[in-house]
Amino acid sequence: MFRGIEKFVPGHFTPTPEEEKRNPNIRKKMAAANETAQKIVAAQAREKLKRSLEQMPEEESEEEERVEKIA
Repeated sequence: MFRGIEKFVPGHFTPTPEEEKRNPNIRKKMAAANETAQKIVAAQAREKLKRSLEQMPEEESEEEERVEKIA
């Protein structure tokens, strides 16, 4: 029923005509799945940004240590 759920691509879930015939409320379910996918993608992006920001000061301090050793 939900194709592509392993990829979490927002807006990817659309019902086929056969699915709509079997379940008239499928559009609501797929809209909810799209919202969930968007939340997951946003959460992953926040985590990635957070990790990259946490690593930045470490990289700068390593460079400062190298400069101090040379001097």
